[in-house]
Amino acid sequence: MKKVIVFLSCVWLAVNVLLAEEPYKYEYLYKDLPFEIVSESLANGVTSIHPITANAYDIFLILKNEYNIWICPNGGKMKDTIFRVGHIGALTKDDNTILVDAFKDLQKRGII
Repeated sequence: MKKVIVFLSCVWLAVNVLLAEEPYKYEYLYKDLPFEIVSESLANGVTSIHPITANAYDIFLILKNEYNIWICPNGGKMKDTIFRVGHIGALTKDDNTILVDAFKDLQKRGII
């Protein structure tokens, strides 16, 4: 059975909320990831992220197929430029770390 997890979004901002007891200790989790936040007004449920070095839909497919991680693909003309990550529900520090580790692995593999 596949484990499907919806992960914490906006890693570099929300990590300090999620890990409030030691906010700066976990800075390594989000450092040097090639993403931009799309909106200046962040939503409560999902955050739109623009990967600056890769196709957003390709990232969605790779995370889903190779890592069993589900982020939200965007549709329409922004399909290739934006993906969204949910940050509602029963999320843990481990969920955040798993997502960031997957992003760092994609970076190491030259995908992002």
